[in-house]
Amino acid sequence: MWGSSHFGKLDDSGKLKESKKQRKKEKVMNKFLRYGLGVAVPPVGVFMTYGVSPALFVNLPLTLLGWLPGSIHAVWAIAKSYED
Repeated sequence: MWGSSHFGKLDDSGKLKESKKQRKKEKVMNKFLRYGLGVAVPPVGVFMTYGVSPALFVNLPLTLLGWLPGSIHAVWAIAKSYED
């Protein structure tokens, strides 16, 4: 009964299985969210990608100098994290 619900299938241990397609969709949405925040509010995008790190401490003064330098750095830093 529980394994056939519309919320997903359960594995042998009773945990929900995630499909590969669903995980890929979540990764793409997360990527768009990071880039969007990196452009709109640059320190938030960098923080979501790296946490409290040197990249954030570089991005904060750049954003205080102006939105454009902060956004450029944020997009670059987020793109750099996806190269790995």
